Amino acid sequence: MSARKNVSRKDVNLKVDMDVSLEDIICVQDVTNDRRICALKIGKKSSVLAHLKDLQASNPSEYNKILNVVRLVSKHHEIFSKHVKQGKGIYKGIYEMRSGQVRLFYFIDSSGKAIVVCTNLYWKAKSSPKEQNQAFKLCLDLRTLYNNTKKIETP
Repeated sequence: MSARKNVSRKDVNLKVDMDVSLEDIICVQDVTNDRRICALKIGKKSSVLAHLKDLQASNPSEYNKILNVVRLVSKHHEIFSKHVKQGKGIYKGIYEMRSGQVRLFYFIDSSGKAIVVCTNLYWKAKSSPKEQNQAFKLCLDLRTLYNNTKKIETP
């Protein structure tokens, strides 16, 4: 899969693949971080980790840029700058890390454990509000799945 391919909702079966877990994004973990940065896994797969790996191989410059933003997010609770934007309206609470043409979508775990959950990667090749809204919608759907799964696991 090319790093430039955007994940669509059909790439993630929200009804069948119910084994939801988190995997640390190893390259940015540090004891001085305020937050734990994780990738969402559904079943045995994490599309965001796969896309980051593809990006690293195909475009190391963009990969390094987005990792720098990930490091910023891991060290600071409140970052709203040119590199981090929060969604509006129904997408409030969904964030995008921005660098170059890469957008990495995430939400904050509601447990209060300072966990950033990265869900999907979007390559912004052109100005396309429709594609960007689809990326926000996918992150919102994945957050709902994650939160519903946590409720089932908690007694």
